[in-house]
Amino acid sequence: MKPLNSNFYSFIFCVCTFLTSNLLTAQTTEQHIGESTYQMVKKRYGIYTNDSILSLIKKVGKKLENNLVLKDSIKYFLLDTHEPNAFATAGGYVYVTRGLLAILGTEDELGCIMAHEITHVTKHHSRKTLEVKIIPAILDIPGNIIGELTDPLYGKLINLNIDYPAETIAAGFSRKHEREADIVGVDLAAKSGFDPFALASALNRLTNYILYFDSTFMEKDIFNDHPITEKRISYLKHHLVKRGYLPTPFTKGTTLPTLNGLIYGINPIYGVVNKNQYVHPKHLFSFLIPESWRPSIVQGDVTYESMDKRQYIFQSIDTSKKSIDLLIEQMSKKLNSTNFTLVKDTFHSSPFYVIKINSAINGLFYNIFYLPIPGKKDIIRLTYVYSVELTPFKTNEILQKLTFLQEKDLKKYYYHSVKIQPITIAKSVGELSDELKIADKNKEIFYLINGCTSINDVLTPKEGFMKFISNSSLGI
Repeated sequence: MKPLNSNFYSFIFCVCTFLTSNLLTAQTTEQHIGESTYQMVKKRYGIYTNDSILSLIKKVGKKLENNLVLKDSIKYFLLDTHEPNAFATAGGYVYVTRGLLAILGTEDELGCIMAHEITHVTKHHSRKTLEVKIIPAILDIPGNIIGELTDPLYGKLINLNIDYPAETIAAGFSRKHEREADIVGVDLAAKSGFDPFALASALNRLTNYILYFDSTFMEKDIFNDHPITEKRISYLKHHLVKRGYLPTPFTKGTTLPTLNGLIYGINPIYGVVNKNQYVHPKHLFSFLIPESWRPSIVQGDVTYESMDKRQYIFQSIDTSKKSIDLLIEQMSKKLNSTNFTLVKDTFHSSPFYVIKINSAINGLFYNIFYLPIPGKKDIIRLTYVYSVELTPFKTNEILQKLTFLQEKDLKKYYYHSVKIQPITIAKSVGELSDELKIADKNKEIFYLINGCTSINDVLTPKEGFMKFISNSSLGI
């Protein structure tokens, strides 16, 4: 069997968004699509609460809006995800992630990216893309596949580790639309008082940052279906010079003190990953991640993915306060026509269940674990999915990865946040990283979030502030 394809599941996520938007009905409007997509986006990523940063985003947006004639208002949201992205959807919804803000250095860079996204809104690119690309594609998907993957049992497959899920939410704008959003966007940014060359600067920062984490990513580029970044920066500069704008150098450091305290990486309210352990501070348990597997956390649901993408463990918390016996009864009814075995045993003196589906579904077997959390009414659900040709983990091997914690245990685990410090004297980022006692493994991230690519790049007082990542204990 071939490895599972994350792009397939990315598309299925798009399918679900598409269906919930009632796109196939004649009465559907862009606003309805935007509202439905917003509900999906909010559920998937969550809204990051930070009034000062959201005020900055809205302020930048309003400056851009002042140079536009708009029929409807634009709505701005700050998403609680570490993925660096910004995207717009139908109905005037513009989203910026906290992961993007951690990388950007100036209001000009933010202004140019938002101008690009607002152009997608004003040019109705979402509607045009949905009409041209998505409708024919959806009709080609077998109904049984959609039904299977949207069933509660298999719906967790939608949460597979997708590097940049906004690709599917934005529905994949065409190259023509992207070029238009770039050209019209930088003109809008310039008219609104932003440095139009800052889009190239922002793309440069994003490119270097993403290349550090995924060397293959540049085949797709920062935003879905955008031209490869080097070519994109080149034609942007050519356009701007042709329009009479004077080139400006790429920015370093940051002029955005509002970023101080911004969560970097996974928000600890959903759990953290320290080394090879996932830790949930509220529910007080940890899960030992199998060697070479990659975790992905979305709103507290965790996907552990094997390197060959043929094994997955989906972890979620049932907070309905239903008893474990009632949950098992309900799931058994849903599986009434499926060949499965129900195993009951004890774990940490509490009963637990495993539902083992005995017949492969699309070449995959499923084992679903239900384990009560000591002292709470919440239930941990682990769904282990593996290819038929593999030797799976045994039940006890899965259970051995789970450890229940006490409050005092949290002190040895930590989360990350962005800290801002004024630059008082010109120094290289190499010198500054030594002064801040940044661990060698984290130095390159320090360089990148400050817009630097070399240990010898210099930050000066004119850059304003430098950013660094600080560790804070989960414990009190």
